[in-house]
Amino acid sequence: MAAPDSARTIDAASRPLNDTSMHRFLHHACLASLVMFVLMIGSLLLFERQTVEVTEVLLVPWLSLCAYVTPQDWQVRGNALLGLAWLLSGLAAMAATLGVLAATIAHLLRKRRATAGSCAD
Repeated sequence: MAAPDSARTIDAASRPLNDTSMHRFLHHACLASLVMFVLMIGSLLLFERQTVEVTEVLLVPWLSLCAYVTPQDWQVRGNALLGLAWLLSGLAAMAATLGVLAATIAHLLRKRRATAGSCAD
């Protein structure tokens, strides 16, 4: 029978996410998404022409999905509310994606730093 001291130790980087770290990850993802969305709306208000040019390129897949899902009767020329809804929902989806990506990168860097700290000992 092996002594308890000889049991393998599990460092912080190889442990799965527990409830606390998952809660922190989701909190960081939501916060990053909110910040990204507010920055996108702010840039849309401050730099209207340049932001519209950039978002038209970035949101091509989203706008084509919206056009596919929306009934043809609603897609009349001059329907500003529908276009605004498409734009805002696209910005929200992009902000959520970027927020989760930023939180994932931060979590992986935190894990890497924990691994580097445990290897230095």
